[in-house]
Amino acid sequence: MPSDTIVALATGSETVTSTLAKNPNQDIDVVAERLFLKKLVDGEAVRRALKGHPDYPPEDLARAERCGKFPLKPSDLFLKVGTSATTYSFH
Repeated sequence: MPSDTIVALATGSETVTSTLAKNPNQDIDVVAERLFLKKLVDGEAVRRALKGHPDYPPEDLARAERCGKFPLKPSDLFLKVGTSATTYSFH
């Protein structure tokens, strides 16, 4: 179940898009940091998530696949999304 903070972020009226629509000359990264960092406790985790991360090496994807016990090989995108979700869920 999403936390109250995530629900507030997802349903709030102030978004990166609405903020940029008011002033398109702003830097998207600066807007995102300003909107999200002020609402979340762990600002460093949000900074990492906003900046993205290097692509997962093949051995990490293979490890994620083994954890899933899938009957067929899932796509790399599926494994990346699952890995990202569990990484931020448990830290």
